[in-house]
Amino acid sequence: MLKIFIDKESPNPIYKQIIEQITLQIKNGSLKPGEKLPSERELAAQTGISRGTIKKAYEELERNKVIEVGQGSGSFVSKQQDVVEEGRKERAIKLIDELLTELENMKFSYREISIFIDLRIAEREEELKKIKIAAVDCNPEALSIYKKQLAYISRVEIYTFLLSDVISFKRSEDILENFDIILTTSTHYKELCELIPQLSDRIMRVVVSPSRQTIIDLATIPENARLCVLSTSKTFRDIIKEHLMGFNIRMENIFYLYEYEIEDLEEALQYSDILIVPPGFFAEKGSQCIEVLKTFRERGGKIINFEYQIERGSMIFVEERISNLLNKYK
Repeated sequence: MLKIFIDKESPNPIYKQIIEQITLQIKNGSLKPGEKLPSERELAAQTGISRGTIKKAYEELERNKVIEVGQGSGSFVSKQQDVVEEGRKERAIKLIDELLTELENMKFSYREISIFIDLRIAEREEELKKIKIAAVDCNPEALSIYKKQLAYISRVEIYTFLLSDVISFKRSEDILENFDIILTTSTHYKELCELIPQLSDRIMRVVVSPSRQTIIDLATIPENARLCVLSTSKTFRDIIKEHLMGFNIRMENIFYLYEYEIEDLEEALQYSDILIVPPGFFAEKGSQCIEVLKTFRERGGKIINFEYQIERGSMIFVEERISNLLNKYK
């Protein structure tokens, strides 16, 4: 006879206690494959537990192929179940526990961990369709953050568009209609929804802000430091200016330089202590500036990469949306 002992003081739910004890008795051979189990009514009477709880435990065991339920014939220990293969499952559980512990130590929430795992499983399915994402913003510097932060998801293709280009196109929806997700900042969300209302269900707003390292670098700028700000667009220049004002940097000590004025960088740096640039700028332009930057650093100059990032809360929703789409295309 099946022996079940319920500890009502245990934090472990009763239906899980039932599952664990039945599974354990199969592992140790007390219950054999093909052996009949008590009915829900019989086990409820034996344990004093409600039939609903017994039913939930049996359903979970059936779903995991530990038991089989025959219509009108009762429940039996499955002849196909592999509960007895203890070593392989225990190793798998141990690996999962180790991974969870490491991710917990990295301060990821359970929701984030679940999304990460779902994404990785989905990506390993070869038949999955790639998710196409369009990122729309008003300046080229900010657009780089989308590719950088979503690059780890292998089945995602990211394309970037300047908002001005989307607006100027005769039929804006033609540019973006083939994308599964359209990302933009809160600043441009309403404008984009009004521009392409037929695609508004695909548009996601994200909150972007300077990275933690950028905030630290700006906060530690000496009061009387002379700054050179290099940017590609006026919009990004104004964003940097706004943040510098927030740290009470003296505006008269700032010299602004655009990308097309790069030949003037050497002269500008002669009168500067700190150079602020968009992230990755010198990866493309470095060959033109390597000696200038070397000289600047040798005399004590500091370079700050003004990096933007999608805030963590927004990233969770974006990852969840991608995960749902990947699962849909299985």
